[in-house]
Amino acid sequence: MKQDVRAIGNLALSLANEKGIAVSNLSLNKILYFAHAHYLLETGRPLTTAKIEAWQYGPVFRELYSSLKKYGSESISEYIMKICPESGESVFCEHDLESQDLEFVSEIILRYLPLSSSALVNISHEPGGPWDQVWNHVNNSQPTMRISNELILNHFEKARRH
Repeated sequence: MKQDVRAIGNLALSLANEKGIAVSNLSLNKILYFAHAHYLLETGRPLTTAKIEAWQYGPVFRELYSSLKKYGSESISEYIMKICPESGESVFCEHDLESQDLEFVSEIILRYLPLSSSALVNISHEPGGPWDQVWNHVNNSQPTMRISNELILNHFEKARRH
């Protein structure tokens, strides 16, 4: 089942809290991008249906960014909430990953959590990578700056072979 990107964000924030690692909006977006990419590569299915866009500092899930923009470049200090459509109340965004997927996604998140924001940006800006292909496109075929799952999968498959 595809997950709400904010719920995976809460998973990452929980893991960061356990490790005593401060996470910014910029870092969290990159970490979840890499978790999505590795999950896509491993399972052939997207982790989330949230749109990934190429922004100046790398891949961004607009929905996640918007939920956390109040923090600016500071560390995120609260979990992500959403409005429940039935009750109109603010509720915790919770994932419903099965245990095997939870373990896999958690391992990927833990791999990237210790990296600085600048390191995560540098990795996401790899020449020829999905962000680079969209951000530095030479025609108007990508006016929305959307990074497709196809681009991500092709890039990470090539990287795995080398």
